[in-house]
Amino acid sequence: GGAEAFEDLPLSLQMVQLLSTTASANTAGLYGGAVSVDLSARGVSIHRGIFSSNTADSIDTSRGGGIGGQFSALVQVTGLTMIGHRAGHGPAIWFSSTRDFDPLYQPTWVNPL
Repeated sequence: GGAEAFEDLPLSLQMVQLLSTTASANTAGLYGGAVSVDLSARGVSIHRGIFSSNTADSIDTSRGGGIGGQFSALVQVTGLTMIGHRAGHGPAIWFSSTRDFDPLYQPTWVNPL
């Protein structure tokens, strides 16, 4: 994660919440130009904010220019504006092997269900 990285969050930790966050022009090597969530037993919630022009650096193999994650329990994204991200796969958001992705997240350009 170019701005924030959440890895190995233990079950004893409460859910991590990012509220009204702005992340702009950040870069990550593999995934999550702004935020990455990896191997976390606890959930991460991103509520309201603006993520713009974030990049997962290696365009051919990178994933999730804005938000990327894998092997995590729960990721909630609501009311977040995503603009102009770059990555080889999932320029805005990419997740792999995530137990739950919040179905309330309904951007106008894609229905994740």
